[in-house]
Amino acid sequence: MKNRYWSHYTTAMLIVFSLLVTASLWAQTSRGTVAGTIIDPSGAVIKGAQVSLRSAATGIVRETTTNGDGFYRFDAVDLGVYQVTADNQGFAAYKVDNVQVPANKTLTLDMTMKLASTSSEVINVEGSLAGLELQRTEERRAETIPQLEIKEVPLVGQNSLNLLVTVPGAVQTELGGSLDSGIGAINGARARSNNFLIDGMDNNDISVAGPVATLTNNDALQEVSIQTSNFSAEYGRAGGAVVNQITKSGTNSLHGTAAWVYRSEVFNATTLPQRAGAGPGASLHDIKPPFKENLPAFTIGGPVVIPHLYDGRNKTFFFAAGQWDRFSAGADQAQFSNVPTAQGVAVLQSLAPRCPNVALYLNSLQGLTAPSAAGTIDISVPASTFSSTGSCNGTARTGLTVPMGPVTRTFPSVQLTNNDQIRIDHNPSDRQFMSFRWYWIDFNGGVTAGTAGLSPAFDASQTNRQLSGAFTDTYVISPRATNEFRFSYGRAHLDVPIQPGIGATLPRFVVSGISSFGTSSTFPQGRVSNNYQYQDTVAMVRGKHSVRTGVELLRQLARQSAPINSRSIVTYNPSTGVEAFSNFIDDFSGDQGNIAKQFGSPVYRPNLFRWSLFVQDAWQLAPTFTLNAGLRYENFGQPANIFTFPAYSGDNPANFTVPNKVRSPNKNFGPSLGFAWSPQSGPLTWGSGTGKTVVRGGYQLTYDTFFNNLLSNMAAGAPNNPANLPIIGTANGSTPRGLAGLNNTLLSTVTVGPLNPLAGSSNQFDPNITNPRYSHFSLGVQREVTGGTVVDLSYVGGLGRHIFNNLVTNPFLPNATKTATGARLNPAFGPRTIRASEATSNYHAMQLEVRNHLIQTMVGGIEFRSSYTWSRNMDQTSEVFVTNNQNTSNPAVNPFIFPGALQDDYGPSDNDRRHVWESTAVLQVCGPKTGILGQAFGGWTLATILPVSSGQPYTVINGTDRDLDGSLAGDRPDAGNWNAPFNSRAKISTTCSTGLINPDSGACVTANDVRWIQVAAYNPTSARTGHRNSLYTPGSVTMHLNILKNFKLTERFGLEYRAEIFNLFNNQNFNFAPFLSGGASTVIVRDAAKGNFLNFSNGDSSETNFTLTQRNMRMGLKLSF
Repeated sequence: MKNRYWSHYTTAMLIVFSLLVTASLWAQTSRGTVAGTIIDPSGAVIKGAQVSLRSAATGIVRETTTNGDGFYRFDAVDLGVYQVTADNQGFAAYKVDNVQVPANKTLTLDMTMKLASTSSEVINVEGSLAGLELQRTEERRAETIPQLEIKEVPLVGQNSLNLLVTVPGAVQTELGGSLDSGIGAINGARARSNNFLIDGMDNNDISVAGPVATLTNNDALQEVSIQTSNFSAEYGRAGGAVVNQITKSGTNSLHGTAAWVYRSEVFNATTLPQRAGAGPGASLHDIKPPFKENLPAFTIGGPVVIPHLYDGRNKTFFFAAGQWDRFSAGADQAQFSNVPTAQGVAVLQSLAPRCPNVALYLNSLQGLTAPSAAGTIDISVPASTFSSTGSCNGTARTGLTVPMGPVTRTFPSVQLTNNDQIRIDHNPSDRQFMSFRWYWIDFNGGVTAGTAGLSPAFDASQTNRQLSGAFTDTYVISPRATNEFRFSYGRAHLDVPIQPGIGATLPRFVVSGISSFGTSSTFPQGRVSNNYQYQDTVAMVRGKHSVRTGVELLRQLARQSAPINSRSIVTYNPSTGVEAFSNFIDDFSGDQGNIAKQFGSPVYRPNLFRWSLFVQDAWQLAPTFTLNAGLRYENFGQPANIFTFPAYSGDNPANFTVPNKVRSPNKNFGPSLGFAWSPQSGPLTWGSGTGKTVVRGGYQLTYDTFFNNLLSNMAAGAPNNPANLPIIGTANGSTPRGLAGLNNTLLSTVTVGPLNPLAGSSNQFDPNITNPRYSHFSLGVQREVTGGTVVDLSYVGGLGRHIFNNLVTNPFLPNATKTATGARLNPAFGPRTIRASEATSNYHAMQLEVRNHLIQTMVGGIEFRSSYTWSRNMDQTSEVFVTNNQNTSNPAVNPFIFPGALQDDYGPSDNDRRHVWESTAVLQVCGPKTGILGQAFGGWTLATILPVSSGQPYTVINGTDRDLDGSLAGDRPDAGNWNAPFNSRAKISTTCSTGLINPDSGACVTANDVRWIQVAAYNPTSARTGHRNSLYTPGSVTMHLNILKNFKLTERFGLEYRAEIFNLFNNQNFNFAPFLSGGASTVIVRDAAKGNFLNFSNGDSSETNFTLTQRNMRMGLKLSF
């Protein structure tokens, strides 16, 4: 281990010296840059002018001088408000106040100094009037979310990352569970393609992508920077956006907050299903499930002052924050459809003394019974198949039945989350600036409906902990060079343990007709990652060139537990004349009942070493024209090679157990080229004046990384995790009830045999899989209009290539007559899924944004952002896992059998939203400021988010296996007449002369009468096959509103009341695809109920096929000083 670290250290040193920079990371800085050119009234540059940058909050001053081209630059500037002053002998001092420095942007501040009439003459300029909102030197498309907006607009879950969907090019994704960030997809890239940072350091979940830590105490955030396209080569690991949350630091004055937020079902509107499901006279408590959430929080910051020992004003500062989220519901619920009633339990108890499986089942129920019977299960055994061998009581149990019914298991629902952070900033000298930040987040989620078993013995719970420490050291080497060094350590631990006792040892029993019992094979699972990240960037100014270059080293030490079937799954099926439950009682397998078990270890260690290099040059060819060129290299490593068999080895069974490796992508070079031109005359300046317009454009190539959930699938499948040799019971003449002693005898004999290609499914990588890459390009005009308002109109494009997709390499084939499913392509193998990188995507958009920081109007101060995106996003598959829009992520027609069939799925992406309009606004209402009137009518603020979107696409499903590959998923019907009603359909009919019937009207029809036609015979694809994602849900309009009232208690203390209302007008937005809400049958030509095909509501007020979100709200108080 020691030698390996020395090897990494030596490699780093070689990189350092070869690039003439210091060692570390690709420095995704969370700071800003201030730069500009100083000229005299004749336009000549002023060399040697003294320029100072003074922080209004901390009093810290940085100084530099202009070079021979009159150019100055401050790199790695902490965020905040500054005063910029330029001074030179013989000239009047030039002073700009209230200069707001944002993250990840270059603020261009040019100054024209005039000859001084007196030695003390000063020219004062207000920063808000200096045209600083325009990006005069950069082509990057980015959004800076200021502190005011973070604190005051209504944010779901108080999560500032939700602001991602308010920027141009963003769409809300609808993946369920934790398959991706669930926050937003940017400019045609997948949501997993976003890169999340905190203070410029990695904050990505190694397993499923998306943010690993969520900072929800928004009073502790300075701002959120979102870069969506054409960003500097300094930033990488992102086919989508780079999202950076920057934490607050202390100032020269002691300041802080003490806040409390409260949520309850009392504040929420009822949904249509809730009202319809309530009985007559039901109370609100009966209609709405009760819950309570309390979120106390605090922040405090200021100078580090130790009386009589140390005064840290202008030098050392601290900031601390804490939040404790306490959520509790009266009870969470898990539904089980087939459980014995009390009468049924009594029947089983009479059998338990002589029936081991019955005793085991009753013990597993732990007293759970159904309140009423919905039916019965016949547990008798016909005389024709009765056998005393294996029969638990030697009788046929003639006429014996067990009443069964649904049951709802309730259990306490309590979620506890602690979210704390602390930051220290210290400035040893006027050339060195240091900071240290530490945060830790603990989450205890307890048992939920998704982790609950049939009884408490089979429950799983969830706990999370994330912690991170970051150290930054910025050193001004000279007026022309700055070095920024960063180190961070991050640890994330997610654990889903199971209960000790029988839940940890008992197999999972799957018996047709009753609810399965035993702990789910999905649990336990978990992951631990330890990331050590080093970054270093050197910024240099040489003439008209501003160069930034740096290197990253990231060492990941991780351990993951994949969900594998280590406790066995024992399946009982019916046999002729005998129910499966009866076979279970007598311990017979039934027909095709079986035992499945895996013997490998669920634990794997996806350790990796990742490194990146970049160089970026901003070349100011003219005062109004900047050319930006950069190059980035990224090596992500290939953690899949920790396995013995990571790569697909072909269709020769002899190669199944031959160790292999996946190719490591080593050619991830990402060039970038862009320009920014601010014309001083000509048509582009008409109506706005000189310096009020910027034309920007550029191209960039970026890469995505792998994520470990792909490896978990590999770890859980053959041959990396061997399964038992098949034990399958077949019911035939000699064994009419299948194998005897499935649980009590055969289970103990299960052992792992030689690696058998038939034993279990296989999930591996294509040997040539590579990192997805995205080409970004844009061209647009940015213009400042009245009152500092900036309008940005741009064309933005994105081409995704080598995107992750699935290939099923050993599908079932049709039988010889093509009338039914036959054997697999290679009968020597079981099912095989290959992760490949063969998919593509194409995105084109027109994006318009209007924004303004706080301006004063007759109704008060207003800050707003509003963006409209008109786009088209096309691909063959939108996820490597299933999305809510689709019932499969596999191709509809297998390209392994039909080369080129992947292109048949090319159509609108699951993330395609043709029209998206997002607006945020904060209005500080004008009113009296003092006295009783001030307390009553002053201090009001209204803040809103208004998302408007067209619908999302979904696919109509055939309902029969038209390619006879053994799967109905993804098979689409044929299209009839596109002018027919969109929800008209035809099913195969043997009674109609046309061969088709409309099941909704009952009429015989032709293909020209309907939009969709079921295909029943073998016909994998045709020119008439319906397209993927050919229909769209209705759009959505939602308004969220925050009402704030501030009371001034004293000169230093204030009290704020807030009421945040989400979906203010309680709009019923039927905007989610049917697969999200379990209404899959509504899109299936064959299976949809009469009148329910493609209907958003089936006419029954108690049910809806699309998800609704009712109005909900929370209230809070905050004391600030």
